[in-house]
Amino acid sequence: MKTLNAYGDKIKSDWNHTMTLDLVKECNLIKKLKEKYPLTWRIGGLGNENTIIADEFHINSQLTTILSLIGKEFRNKTILDLGCGSNGDSFDNKISLKTRSFEPWLCRALYELNIKCMGIDCGDLDNEKFEHCGYFNLLGPDSLGFLQDSSVDVAHARLLYSSPQLEKLNRGNSKSLHEYLLPQLERIVKPEGFFVYTPNT
Repeated sequence: MKTLNAYGDKIKSDWNHTMTLDLVKECNLIKKLKEKYPLTWRIGGLGNENTIIADEFHINSQLTTILSLIGKEFRNKTILDLGCGSNGDSFDNKISLKTRSFEPWLCRALYELNIKCMGIDCGDLDNEKFEHCGYFNLLGPDSLGFLQDSSVDVAHARLLYSSPQLEKLNRGNSKSLHEYLLPQLERIVKPEGFFVYTPNT
């Protein structure tokens, strides 16, 4: 398994962001998401004060990261999204907006693209169509024990290490979340697979 920092490590691939946008357009992905999860969307900028938002740019960027790793045969791959996001509104202190950006948009997008995925989060994932484990605590030596060896092509963790919920759960613990996860990921991710994450910022 190769570990990649999504912010710092370059991914060598034949896949690029333009190809993602073409796929998204071909599959009417954003239109489907808007119809199934009606809310105020944005392409860029901060939006208006107190606006509930979802960000098309970040969905496409995360898709590009995943597709760059698994290539054109993406429908034969399995993605695990750790800290995928959960249902319901939340508040982003950085931009002072009530937001739905922290819902499981990547897993929803992968599901609509018929890419096998599983989302895991400590929050509510009830009624989501993709395979999921909600109200799930990753802080344990065998928290991913239910997953088979070498069953995952890409494990993805965006903002997992800066999750305030997991930080509270791990308070007073001598082991970090990364120390719990890494040995398990080395077991469940295929030897030629990837763990891609964003650092705690």
